[in-house]
Amino acid sequence: MSAEIAIVALCGFGLAWSCWKAGLKSGAEKTLAILQQKKIITYDHKGDVKPNQFWQEDKDSKLK
Repeated sequence: MSAEIAIVALCGFGLAWSCWKAGLKSGAEKTLAILQQKKIITYDHKGDVKPNQFWQEDKDSKLK
């Protein structure tokens, strides 16, 4: 009975690990998409992320 519990625990750990890694990847992709949409970052011809040199923060978007 303990071997079955160990196998289930190992499979559960593997599932949790893969879901966590997928969540990190998805969050990073969404963050980059939002930053590009707001024109805070740009991509160069190689696909590398660069800060937008012409970006200025809106006065309305500042937190009070």
